[in-house]
Amino acid sequence: MVKLIKVKVKVKTRVMRSGFSILINLFVFCAFCQNPKIDFKNINAAFGKLENFKINLKYELFFDNESKPYETEDGVYKRKKNSYYMKQSDNEMLINEKYSLVIDNSNKVIILEKTPKKAKILNPLKMDIDSIFHFYEKVTFYRTGANKELSAYSFVLKQGQYSVIDIVFDPVTYNVKEITNVYREKISDNNDVYRIAKLKTVFADIVLSESMNDDFKETKYVLNEKGKIKITKPFTGYKLLTNLKKL
Repeated sequence: MVKLIKVKVKVKTRVMRSGFSILINLFVFCAFCQNPKIDFKNINAAFGKLENFKINLKYELFFDNESKPYETEDGVYKRKKNSYYMKQSDNEMLINEKYSLVIDNSNKVIILEKTPKKAKILNPLKMDIDSIFHFYEKVTFYRTGANKELSAYSFVLKQGQYSVIDIVFDPVTYNVKEITNVYREKISDNNDVYRIAKLKTVFADIVLSESMNDDFKETKYVLNEKGKIKITKPFTGYKLLTNLKKL
């Protein structure tokens, strides 16, 4: 297993990139008609059937009670059957049936591994039913949106990186619209001032697509050349971390 490189970075890479890790280790918690367990199952059933789709994402970092984001970044999640691709800020992740890659464009590093045979398919819209009921101590249901057309839940958590998670979703389509994570500990801004922070992830509407084959090919980043794994020309100068000898 290749170890990730630890680097010291500013708030834009340290805090905003947590949106990337939220998707990798995501607990997406939703509810409808004030019955969370039933709606978790309904949402999982609805989105579990999707195999070819794309979701555009926006990350907004807020400090204290400010209404204007301190920083914003865009991201995307794409899936085609058992392969998926994610991008947020300078981070990319590609996992297909053969290989798993993490591309750190800011540090110019590519990590390459074989995909485990029983690897779980990451779906940012899948609900973890057991975890939410294990970690929350209080939950509040409310309506939101311009015409109060959206449903939302606010979960107060007993432990973990976040003290509060708010989830907004469409009660008709079961599409997740927003997830807001309030950090338990104060976080320093670019002026080294520690402040209360929250990260909002905004999910655009799901786009069904059949024309994404090239998005899931490892050969965009690495290829075999004279019996060795080489980095492709667009990524010249990147460092390759891998235990593999060839593709």
